[in-house]
Amino acid sequence: AVEASARDARALILFGNDDDNGAATARAKVIAGACAQAGWCKKAHATLVASLISRGARNNFCIPDELLSGVAAILSPLGALLNHSCAPPCCVAYDQRGHQCFIAARDIAAGEELTHAYVDCGVPTARRRARLKEVYGFACRCERCVAPWSDRDAKLEGDAKGAAKADDRAVALNARLRNEAQACEDPAREAKLLDAARSALAGRAGPCHLARMATLELRAHAHLARGDVAGALPLFRELAIRRREIYAPLPHARVALDNVTLAECASVAGDQLLANAARKEAIRLLERTGAPDARQLDDMRIQHAMADNARSDDKLAANFDHLGLDGE
Repeated sequence: AVEASARDARALILFGNDDDNGAATARAKVIAGACAQAGWCKKAHATLVASLISRGARNNFCIPDELLSGVAAILSPLGALLNHSCAPPCCVAYDQRGHQCFIAARDIAAGEELTHAYVDCGVPTARRRARLKEVYGFACRCERCVAPWSDRDAKLEGDAKGAAKADDRAVALNARLRNEAQACEDPAREAKLLDAARSALAGRAGPCHLARMATLELRAHAHLARGDVAGALPLFRELAIRRREIYAPLPHARVALDNVTLAECASVAGDQLLANAARKEAIRLLERTGAPDARQLDDMRIQHAMADNARSDDKLAANFDHLGLDGE
């Protein structure tokens, strides 16, 4: 009995992980047996449970936190009616009560189909299509997937001129150096490895190449971890600019988060002009990608209003100084 319980527990722990069909069948049997034991059905239907698990995996939605990390999953029958597109007019968000919202990311023409992206559209076509095939069981043929390579993937995986794919050896070297940097506990050594990773792609990959973006983000956070906000600031600024280019022309929650981070760093560094510009961009993006009551959007609006008030106070004080008044 103990061995059976341990086996059943292991099968349930593996629930939701990518594994072989044998493990999936074992999970279905455990769950079906538990349902029958609880009196929810007369007998265990492992085949039915396996089918429901498969359907659930293809129709559930991931609920992210403010840092866009998945924290929960829900089944939404209404939301599941929307088809996928790699260039969709809608994006998904969740309000503070957990209600699902579909936000218009751009102007939508009368009669146009409402779609949203099932996968991250900021990755090359081959990766998007492989993920869609694996999880959702279809080969995407949307307008973006069938466009010429120069239009859809040159920016993400091209060389410095965007004429062909970046050199595989340079990309592999960059990945190895990044992995070593992430495993390194010595800040000085980490910085050298990340500089070397950046140099590996110099002249060999475009500014928005995903390997360069990953290196840029690691370097920015490494500066921040050392308390070097001034050193992190230009890196976060470049990151926000490049990521906006990757997802253009549509707004994206990831770009909004980049601008939230940039605004915070600029404010700490004393660059109020940049902080104000980043806050305005974050608000614009959050309004097109987030729920109407998103706390992050409220925070940005409040900070922007406070900054405006501070600038008004400074102008008023300058006028008093000009008139020779003390402002009391």
